Amino acid sequence: MSARRLGTITAGAALVAATLSGCSAIDALSGTGVARNGDGAVTTQSEADAFDLRVGDCIDDNGNASQITSVVILPCKEQHRYEAYATMQLEDGDYPGSDAIVAQADEFCASEFQRFAGIGYDDSALDYTYFYPTSQSWSQGDREVLCLIGDPTGDVSGTLKDAER
Repeated sequence: MSARRLGTITAGAALVAATLSGCSAIDALSGTGVARNGDGAVTTQSEADAFDLRVGDCIDDNGNASQITSVVILPCKEQHRYEAYATMQLEDGDYPGSDAIVAQADEFCASEFQRFAGIGYDDSALDYTYFYPTSQSWSQGDREVLCLIGDPTGDVSGTLKDAER
């Protein structure tokens, strides 16, 4: 299972948004529109650019869209579909193609799954997916793979960290 994120912001804006972590006042100034507390946790549900999603954030289901530009980010204590659990930056250079990126993303997210869920993917009832750069978002500086964990049988309340299921 995989999802694509379509870049809609410039590399400079993405870098600024990614480096601002913590203060909701800073988030308000950066224009992300995501209300966060002092620890960076989401405090209220809001629709936001997919680039505003951070590790630890929970999102509502985005269906089977092949390219994601926006997500509904909400506090993890509320019913949600997925939780962002790991991120990696791909190496700069020419766009390697979606097959190469998917292979790297799948390997990374599978290896991080056990660290997060407390159980190996093959032994788990949970599933993962990921957002990764498209050729368009790559040209705008997007190099991030963002892993998402979820329960394929239904909605989740709370974090799946150390869920061991």
